[in-house]
Amino acid sequence: MDIIRTIWIVNFFFFLLVLIFLWSKLYLVSRKITELSQTIKKFDEFKEVAPAEPESQKKAPKPNPQGSR
Repeated sequence: MDIIRTIWIVNFFFFLLVLIFLWSKLYLVSRKITELSQTIKKFDEFKEVAPAEPESQKKAPKPNPQGSR
């Protein structure tokens, strides 16, 4: 009977170690997702502050005074 009890205790602690390992991996993935979403948000804010010049407002290229080459 003591052997079965010992096996259950060892099994329980092994299960706890597996849960702690999985929790730590999920925590790391969660942190990476948070960092990535913050980076994307900052990039979007930067695009709003300094928008690209629209095509209609771009200047036409100057003609070459020496002729086309």
